Amino acid sequence: MIVITMLWPFPHDWSEYKFCGEKKAMFNLALALSRQKRVTFLSMEREGSFSVDKFGNLEVARLPVYRIATLLSKKVRNYLKSFYGCCFITSCGDVRLHLYIRSFVKPHKLIYVSHGFTKEYALRNAIHLYGKIFMLLVGHLQEYLAWKTDDLIITLTEDEAKKMCSYVNREKVSVLSHGVDLQRYSQKRDAFTSEVRKAYGLNTGSSIVLAVGRISYENNFHNVIKVFHELKKINRESVLVIAGTTWTPPGSGNITLSGYRYLLYLKNIVSDLGIGNSVKFITNIPEKELPFIYTAADVFVQFTEGYSPLPNVILEAGAAGLPLVLTDFKARRSVLHDGYNGFFVKPSDPRLNPSLVAKKIDYILRNNDLRKIMGKRSREKVEQRFDITRIAEKYIDICKE
Repeated sequence: MIVITMLWPFPHDWSEYKFCGEKKAMFNLALALSRQKRVTFLSMEREGSFSVDKFGNLEVARLPVYRIATLLSKKVRNYLKSFYGCCFITSCGDVRLHLYIRSFVKPHKLIYVSHGFTKEYALRNAIHLYGKIFMLLVGHLQEYLAWKTDDLIITLTEDEAKKMCSYVNREKVSVLSHGVDLQRYSQKRDAFTSEVRKAYGLNTGSSIVLAVGRISYENNFHNVIKVFHELKKINRESVLVIAGTTWTPPGSGNITLSGYRYLLYLKNIVSDLGIGNSVKFITNIPEKELPFIYTAADVFVQFTEGYSPLPNVILEAGAAGLPLVLTDFKARRSVLHDGYNGFFVKPSDPRLNPSLVAKKIDYILRNNDLRKIMGKRSREKVEQRFDITRIAEKYIDICKE
């Protein structure tokens, strides 16, 4: 038995599945593992009552974390006792989860998956002083609870592993990337692409540039728009599609202000630049529909400037057979070879030199045969290193050790 746990609710219905980042990576891992082994996902939820649902080999136990009386009930304690001696997989960032796991179960092995460094995120990306202080405090707790124990830590890249080794012994750290379900992403184009474009209100004859991710400032969509504005000067038929989630909190019908305000900010930029007819925003797409968005595109872009090693969306775009234009981070070189299946640009180029980036995108769009070849190569690279089925097998082997 493998137990995966996160301080985030597992969706009741797949139409609710609109997550990204480490939440999406952990959910996808749970699904991949359950195809090969019995898996329990301990879903830490804000509301509701204790319940257990089954989806084939995947069992989802919903624990209301803010109802302490429920967690202390005999029924829940007996349920958690059934996992004594099991292998647990959790996320490094969920500090409260470490407390729950240590308090209520006695795992045979505890594997922390690091999706980035809390302290580093605070120092580089947190905008407000309050945010920096909060993230640094969480980082200190994370270090105390996870890095100072004898448990195994999995990082997604060699670069992260080297940084982690400044905190813990090297034998505690393993490198294992997150993955993508290759069966869900198709390279089919032509007539199918036209149908998808019509369904989303896109011009079937346009060249479509796609950017996907959480609608947040650190994902740098404002500079994607800046680059696209330059692209329109040399490629009038191009269209930009920005697809992502604005994070609707569990138990709330309201969109979080940070995502909502940033979305309004992006729309204002588009309006001020006079390119409103060429930019399409598609927000909060259910996960089951997301592969269609990639199918509709001609090239994928991702221009994060702060620390962002290898987001899920890059692997998805590669699996869908798209050429990639990305800001250059070391971890991304495992999926993009400059000039082979797309192009790298310097992290500052979309902000400081958008015309240069636009020319690289235009070069791909104007060369149909090259675009197809690059897309095929992207798919091959993802197949070689990021097939989530094979990654799940490696997790199973680690749990057996």
